[in-house]
Amino acid sequence: MKPSIERRGTRFLESQTRIQAREALLAALEGRTDSPDLLLEAARKIRGECECGFPTVNITRRFALYARLVECTAQLSSWSIAVRSCESDADRYLRGAKVLVQDTFEAFETELEEPFAGCFTLIENVKNVGDVPSVYRAILAVPLPVSYPVPPRSRPRAVSHKQEKESQRIVVAFTSFSVNDQPFQKGHLLNLDIGYDLEVEIGLFTWPDGEEELRLEPLSVEPSDSYELPIFSFPKPAGTGPFCLKATKRMVLKRANSFMARPLEFSYRARFSSTREISTEGQRHLSVRCFDPRRDPQSGYEQVDLKLVEVRDQARCAPGINDSDLNNLLILMAAVGGIAGQALQDNSFPGTWTEQQFHLELKRLLRLRPTIGSELEEHPHVSGGITDLSFRHVRLELKVVHSHYVTRDDLLKFIPQIAQYVAGSDKRFGVLCVLDTSEKNALPGIVADDVSYEAVSGPSGRGLPIGIGTVIIRGNLATPSSLKAK
Repeated sequence: MKPSIERRGTRFLESQTRIQAREALLAALEGRTDSPDLLLEAARKIRGECECGFPTVNITRRFALYARLVECTAQLSSWSIAVRSCESDADRYLRGAKVLVQDTFEAFETELEEPFAGCFTLIENVKNVGDVPSVYRAILAVPLPVSYPVPPRSRPRAVSHKQEKESQRIVVAFTSFSVNDQPFQKGHLLNLDIGYDLEVEIGLFTWPDGEEELRLEPLSVEPSDSYELPIFSFPKPAGTGPFCLKATKRMVLKRANSFMARPLEFSYRARFSSTREISTEGQRHLSVRCFDPRRDPQSGYEQVDLKLVEVRDQARCAPGINDSDLNNLLILMAAVGGIAGQALQDNSFPGTWTEQQFHLELKRLLRLRPTIGSELEEHPHVSGGITDLSFRHVRLELKVVHSHYVTRDDLLKFIPQIAQYVAGSDKRFGVLCVLDTSEKNALPGIVADDVSYEAVSGPSGRGLPIGIGTVIIRGNLATPSSLKAK
């Protein structure tokens, strides 16, 4: 006799719905035109099973992530078909898939372990139709938990099977947060010792019988004296579900991050007053940056330091980044950015300058900084050429432009040279500094606008990118009294 398989158990999902998803992915690999509909139907069924709940929360989350992957492949399959059919605006499907990936990263950021993270990275990097089959193959290789039939439980005769099944169902709470009426972002920047309004919105499909209070509690490995996060409490609402619960309380951060520290990480969990299991989904992980340039200055200019925080976060997004090399890049960029701020403040580079004069002056100014000093090298040979300056193998290339106002397009022309020096040094980072000595007839702008970061890929367009920090130093400034509004 064949063993019976319970339709609401994980075995049913793995033996039926998972098979349907695999068949839909194989159909997409074959290029069948009905594959988008098959994939969407498979994703819908997996989400339906997740709403019913599984024996553990971890299994529920893994299948929810798998449903997101299948839904993304439906968009990619539609994109491939639309491109081959020469449809107008076929890229809308690709944009939709990448937006779905970004939303998933925000919702499940700390839980995206391999191979799920690898699949989402592949989707984010899709640029042409030829990249799509590798996404299908990666998702086909995603393992799901091995499950077993749930043994039947003894129950009092007075309790019906339907009532017991309802009482055992896992309740899911969907949460979202905002700060001062602004959506809570990844790495949200907050100031010290300021009371912020932290608002939470919770969506509940149902409220279990016998429960009188729902609590939302913060969890963190951060030192307890570095923050004050509120506990939210909700009494049982009137009526029947679904319910939307909102509350606002104060949050305060008491300790700043060091410049190279990762953001502060917090999580919220929902629970009822009893021991009943509840799954918290949606935005439940909060990451906060609290860098104070006045307490931990890098360049001496607050706007430059805040821009360097953006450069740090952007560089960390690339795979295989070494924090030690990144720290060396930021030390050098802080020094050059500080010189750029000084140049705007004091007009340190008046008139016209040759590249040799600029080289000597910048070398002198950099060696005056205690974070660099004797570790600044001059003219090291690398990659078949001679670099201008180098700090701990972070190459610094110098250029002077006097014919016109320097923009980002000018920087892009010089980047291949410094990128080759970096690649030949077996490193991932370099710095390009351009002195703009053109005649100024308008205000030069904020110094932070002249500090940026560019990621450069190899000839194949794939693989590990090279990070180039760029700094423009504005020289030959006009006297403020000579500037007039147009």
